[in-house]
Amino acid sequence: MDDETESFEQEDTVEVAIKRILLVDDDKYLLDFFKRILSSQGFITVTANQGNEARDILEDDSKGFDMIILDLLMPVESGWKLIEFLHQHESYGTIPTIAMTGLSLSFEEYERIRKQCSAVILKGDFEIERFTATVYELLS
Repeated sequence: MDDETESFEQEDTVEVAIKRILLVDDDKYLLDFFKRILSSQGFITVTANQGNEARDILEDDSKGFDMIILDLLMPVESGWKLIEFLHQHESYGTIPTIAMTGLSLSFEEYERIRKQCSAVILKGDFEIERFTATVYELLS
């Protein structure tokens, strides 16, 4: 059965098609943590350690992605560069994107990120339930 025809039941028993999510973070422990959360919810997850690796995956992957979740601060290529890349390409610009950051943000910084992405998640204020609810909301 291919990705497009597989399905699973959420906790509220609503039938949902399997979605593919690209996770991008340079912290391998956080990447594994988020991958396990999303996989436990039935999502197919593909991971990248840097923005440039994510770009390569996007360009080489024929199935496409339903969502991108990325860290803003990465040493080789930042999430900001990846966001810029996504907005420059019509086929990627409509993919819901969640930006994650461990930074303390001012209201202005938060709004700047929010204008570029579908949602912003602060790693220091992380709650699994809120994270999964945000993912489901953006994919619905």
